[in-house]
Amino acid sequence: MPPPFDEPMPDGGEEFQRVSMSSTVVYRFSPAVYGDINDKLVARRRLQPLAAQAQRDFEMTHTSVLGKLASRTVTRRRPAVTVSLDLSQAMFAHADHDVIHVVSGCVEDATLAVTINLCFSRATADQLVAIAHSMGGRPAEPAVLSMHIEESGSAQTARSINDLHQQIADYLGLVGRSSASSHFRCVEIRQFGNLTTAAEAMEKNVLALYGVLAGDEGWRYVSPEVAQKRFDHVWSTRDFVGIVSHGD
Repeated sequence: MPPPFDEPMPDGGEEFQRVSMSSTVVYRFSPAVYGDINDKLVARRRLQPLAAQAQRDFEMTHTSVLGKLASRTVTRRRPAVTVSLDLSQAMFAHADHDVIHVVSGCVEDATLAVTINLCFSRATADQLVAIAHSMGGRPAEPAVLSMHIEESGSAQTARSINDLHQQIADYLGLVGRSSASSHFRCVEIRQFGNLTTAAEAMEKNVLALYGVLAGDEGWRYVSPEVAQKRFDHVWSTRDFVGIVSHGD
């Protein structure tokens, strides 16, 4: 039997470079409730403006599909909290100290999306699988994250990234007021050693990438044929980019 993910194999699996991994929870409201929550968050200064450059990063031309999506009434702000990682944990090895956390509000859909993004200079497949499990709620002992509330100076600890999501939602007053919510994660790997095409990177790392995509700690024991099926449909218009989806 494979070891539990908090006791990784000695080699930790394939190592990838320049990795970001995000967890997003989308809360859906009635238009009236959305307006009330948004107004109160702004009035109480629980959301802070993003830097001007970050705002420009989201601007797209009106002629593209992404432009049409970006033209919707979306505002992005940072919660007035500071998130810290326990960098002594193997799960956060080589992680940037700063955690990017953003709240995106869409007036047209009456939704608020809370995103927590972690960046790594390099990471192993086992490590990314462990983070996926933490995003799904698997607890660690001791606590691996903490949230510091800027307005009161108080702090709370979290045993998983999912716990942290709950704490941020509680702080923002989202819990119990949304009609529905959805949760998804995204992994972006920008470097595979010296490989330059997405197809070659996926072919040479198919088992490890399957593990990262599916959050499967037993990826070493999956047949290459089964793993490869996850990558039969890759969307891209460039040979150096490959976009793969899984589940919902």
